[in-house]
Parts: sequence; C-alpha cells; structure tokens
Amino acid sequence: TCRYGSGTDNTTHNVESTRGILEMLGIGKERLRWATFLPEDADGLLRFLQNFQKDVQVLGKNPVIPPVAGSHAPSHPRPPSVLDEPARKLLAEHDIYACQECGKCSSACPITLVGKPFSPRAMAGRIIASGMSDPAVDADIWSCLTCGLCHDRCPSAIDFPEFIRELRALESPGGSVGHEAHGGFFQSLMRTMTSPDLRLRHWDWLPDDVRTDPDSKILFFGGCAPYFDIFFRQHLGVQTSDILVDSLRLLNFFDITPAILTDERCCGHDLLWSGDRENFRKLARLNVDAIAALGVEEVVTACPECFRTLGHDYREQGVEPPFRVTHLYELLEREIDKGAIAFEPMGERLTFQDPCR
Repeated sequence: TCRYGSGTDNTTHNVESTRGILEMLGIGKERLRWATFLPEDADGLLRFLQNFQKDVQVLGKNPVIPPVAGSHAPSHPRPPSVLDEPARKLLAEHDIYACQECGKCSSACPITLVGKPFSPRAMAGRIIASGMSDPAVDADIWSCLTCGLCHDRCPSAIDFPEFIRELRALESPGGSVGHEAHGGFFQSLMRTMTSPDLRLRHWDWLPDDVRTDPDSKILFFGGCAPYFDIFFRQHLGVQTSDILVDSLRLLNFFDITPAILTDERCCGHDLLWSGDRENFRKLARLNVDAIAALGVEEVVTACPECFRTLGHDYREQGVEPPFRVTHLYELLEREIDKGAIAFEPMGERLTFQDPCR
C-alpha cells in the first residue's frame, strides 16, 4: 500500500475489519497481521515473518474446508447455447409465455426506473427469441434485484423473481461469482460457514444487560447484521447490530428470555438467490441441526430474509426444520393481544414499509 495520503489509514481499516470478521467466524484474528517497515529494515521484516509463522503454527490448522469441485463457479462456464433448452423449460414452468406485454412490470421495476437497460418482460422476450446466447440475457439475470414488485403488479401472476433464481442456478451451478454484489463478499462468507469445524463467535459483542437463556424453547436468530456492520460501517455509517439488541430487549420487556445460537451461521439467503444451491443446503443443514440440538420449538427473527429462508426456503430445498419460524412482529402482536401492554391513540393513520422481501 502507498504510505502517503490515505493509503495507510485505508489499509489499517481494511485489515482491522478483516480481523474482526475472522474473529467472529472463529478462525482467529491473529491469523492476519500487518506492519510497516522501512526499505533498509530487512532484518525487522524477517523477524516479523518468522514470529508470525510460529504464532500461526501455534494456532493450528485452519478450520475452513476448501470448496470442493462444483461448489463454486467454474473457471470455464458452459457455452450459453447449451442452456437454451433448459431455459425454455423454465419459461414454460414459470408460465412466462402468459406475459401480456402490458408493461406493468417495467413501470414498477426499480432498475428500469433509474434508467438502466433492464426490463423483466424484455428479458423474457430475449430468451424466447434468442435463448441464452444473447449477451444481454446474462447481464439481465444478474441485474434483477428479485424485489418482487413485478410479481405484485403482473396481471398474469408471473413469479419473475423465482424465474430469475432458477436461471441463476442454471447458468452456474455454484453461483456466478463475477456477478455477485459487493464482489461476492457475503456469498464467500457463507461458503466459509459451511465448514462444520468452525466455532463461530456470533454473539460475543452482545451487551451484558440483554437476558438470554440456553434452555429456552424460543430462540432468537440474528442473521448477518454483525457482518454488515464490519463491511459497511466506514462507508455508510450503519450499525445494524442495534436492531438485534433492540429486538432482544423487546423480548425481554415481554418477559421472554430467548436462547441464542452462540455459533450461529448465516441463513444462506444470498447463496440461494445467487444460484449456489449446494452450499445453501449445507448451511441449512448445519443451522437446522444446531438449533434442533437445543430442543427449540420456535425461532424468532427480526430479519425478513431470515424469516423467509428459515421458514420457507429450507423446506423447499429439502431441509425440514423441526421448529416453527416466527417474525418478531408476529410475536409482538401475539403478546400485545394478550393485553401485556396498551397504547395511547396517536390520532393519525400510519403504515410500515419493509424494504426487504
């Protein structure tokens, strides 16, 4: 890194952020260090490297299992023409031919509305006309936000996000890393979590005043918020872990002391929607087995993506959870209906909009 300007500051931040992620993953932050040396200090550099090598040897073998063949995007993807017939089958399975060309999907699509060359109906039309060989199709598959607005507006009830998800899985069985948001960081994070020997430290940062009970029949599932904070804090100033703390305090307010999974893994949402079903299922089984081992009957989450993934996508992908999944708002409504708390009238009409699925 350049030691002039902001180079050193940026390096310090990036290294410390990565160390934080390694620590939370249970890999150990001491596996990554950085230091600065003047050109004439070759002996100092050598001593640093020798000491670092000894320390890493003491830490032991890296618990992360390298991806097996087929679990990541191939270095030589299949020719697009090979995918034409499977893609046409998906067109029929998802009833894409029922498109009325009304344009309601495009008028609602946030990608189209910001002026980018993307339209759900136009993409479907390209696949119908040219198959997967059209270069624009590949870009379209990975431009879609899978937000579902097109599905909500479609008079033919075409589930376009599900069609996109199937196409991504078809295009690359392990997910197309080159097209994933944020350089594929979160997908890589989740693939790392499929290593069963990891001993994650997901909740080490939790404030002392939050009450949890390892024997509770209700478990609170946090999701990726702590990793979001590390990844986005410098640029966006986010502190999404506060949502988890506030959620747990709300549960405590209603005299609910939930269990937490100390080595909680991500639910795997981003893997599934990137087409990496193999690693998604691995992660799903690890999560379900870990939660089931606690004897939990109900899993509560404040994250809409975790709610959908745990409660719907696991089962759809062949991993059956032996517990029910509840969104935090459902549980709070349940407690409020019991008369546990009363509200003063606000005198105005309000609505709540959740930006996630």
